[in-house]
Amino acid sequence: MLHGIQEGDIIYVTDLTQITRSTKDLFELIDNIRSKKANLISLKDTWLDLSEDNPYIQFLITVMAGVNRLERDFIRMR
Repeated sequence: MLHGIQEGDIIYVTDLTQITRSTKDLFELIDNIRSKKANLISLKDTWLDLSEDNPYIQFLITVMAGVNRLERDFIRMR
């Protein structure tokens, strides 16, 4: 899917934390989308805006990915 991304495309996801397994993968995906001048919109995470390089958004993405990983680890421990 990502190979066909073109400038101006918008990728919609239901939940940002469900599209990758790790924070590293999430940042690589976001960098890939940004490099193609496309946008990513999460229906659940309405604060997400990749239209400009915003350190606050980077911080929120990191926190959300970390919380998601913690939740997966807790589920695995049960």
